Amino acid sequence: MIMKQTIQILSLVVAVLVSAMLTSCSGDGDDEVSLVKTGNVSDITDEGATITCSFSSDLLGSSMTLGIIYHTDKDDVETYDGWTKTTSDVSGSQYTIKLDELDYDQTYYYRAFLKTGGIYYYGDVRSFTTDYYHIKSISLSEQSITIKKGYREKIYVSFNPSFPTNTDVTWSSEDESVAYISYSDDGYTYDEDGNRNGYCEWCYVRGYAVGSTNITVTTEDGGYTATCHVTVVE
Repeated sequence: MIMKQTIQILSLVVAVLVSAMLTSCSGDGDDEVSLVKTGNVSDITDEGATITCSFSSDLLGSSMTLGIIYHTDKDDVETYDGWTKTTSDVSGSQYTIKLDELDYDQTYYYRAFLKTGGIYYYGDVRSFTTDYYHIKSISLSEQSITIKKGYREKIYVSFNPSFPTNTDVTWSSEDESVAYISYSDDGYTYDEDGNRNGYCEWCYVRGYAVGSTNITVTTEDGGYTATCHVTVVE
């Protein structure tokens, strides 16, 4: 009788231990009692990010593998099918993962993982969004032009990098009595509120009177500028 009760108690203990192990391995349990915790993201750019996670100090000195699972599909991270990256950059009970070659303006899901003794442990799933593709510099197709009064010349703006996320620019003339910005044969164009529309990746410069002035383009992203000197002749 005593032997039977002892076997039943041992069976119950084993069942509890197995259940606890499965909870830790699935990552679905309380993250506070997990051996590894998913951390926050810092230094987010248009192509990378840094993630700092932590693990139980009880494992210091143990043989283990530390890393993250990440992907643009949340389901792939939740089912442990995402991309993985490991690290040896450990400080105390924290470790750092640096991701690069990411797509800009893209949401990524990630979770920490730890492998020790042949068993995987997971943190909760979190997300971050990379920055959009910023402009670094601009230039104009012409730095100086000469046009006849009443005629026009088309100039373009080029971006570095070539295809930034935000390409909105504003064109302006230093002296509109000499030359002004024109987007069509009819001269100025206006937005729905009646304001002169200065957003375009190119513009026509129309000569109005003999003289000289500067045409400047300014980016909305970063406030970069480029200037073309315009001389108007008869």
